[in-house]
Amino acid sequence: MFSQLLVYYSFNDFWHPEWILITVAVAGIYLLIVGPFRHHFPNSYPFRMYRKILFLSGLLIGYITLGSPLELLSSYLFSVHMLQMSLLYFVMPPLILFGTPGWLLRPLLNIRFIKAIVTKFNRPWIIVVVFNMVVSFYHFPVIFDYFAAANPLYDSIVHFVMLVGAFCMWWNIICPLPEMERFSDLLKIAYILLNVILLYPVCVVIMFSSSVMYETYVNVPQLFSFLPTLEDQRAGGVVMNVIQEFTLAIVLLPIVYRWVQKQKAKDHSTDPLQPTPDVQSLKKDHWQE
Repeated sequence: MFSQLLVYYSFNDFWHPEWILITVAVAGIYLLIVGPFRHHFPNSYPFRMYRKILFLSGLLIGYITLGSPLELLSSYLFSVHMLQMSLLYFVMPPLILFGTPGWLLRPLLNIRFIKAIVTKFNRPWIIVVVFNMVVSFYHFPVIFDYFAAANPLYDSIVHFVMLVGAFCMWWNIICPLPEMERFSDLLKIAYILLNVILLYPVCVVIMFSSSVMYETYVNVPQLFSFLPTLEDQRAGGVVMNVIQEFTLAIVLLPIVYRWVQKQKAKDHSTDPLQPTPDVQSLKKDHWQE
């Protein structure tokens, strides 16, 4: 069945050249800005190679999600759809934010619309609840079948809203601008754990459902005989749950480590028999220069 897709669909359907051009263009502009054009930005500084690689990896993840055969396969396999969403909302945003220098963002915040999103509309505790609830409600069978099957335009709008919400949520964890940092390390730990808790119920329902929940995937051709519709659905719940928790755990560990080191530094500073450690490096987030 999968081989028939190769005959039925064209190269453009599989690889979306327009997304290739957009990805290459954004990558080129980024490398010019953080490279030879860096001096045009106030208070700019050399950006480390691994940070550039993270940004470019985020762009590549974006292309794989929206422009590769994953986009086509997501119409036939629910698990691929969930892989798409997981990459788009839990992998790409932190990579992009890790790889974006603060001095590049400061001029952008002079744009009223962007500044309003970051400062006025991005209420951290509201954003984390709304984002996870929208993702959860989107996967209610009635809502999912309506948007995914019958209204591709509305579906694109909802996905765009969720993508903006994902970036706002990650901004509160990985803020490239020290002056806009809202959370202490302890609050970031709580924020990350809340993310895990809020999305967990919908993943569990999908993983352990005893029947097929989504009519969208009932009548489509079955591409892989070893993955019937119900098992494909359950696999989708596992995919989202694992990728979300794995990504958040990777970000959580250095924050926990830094918080522990700060607590040790405070304990040392109150003990006259212990040498006073240099705590200046602990005041700076590991993703800030």
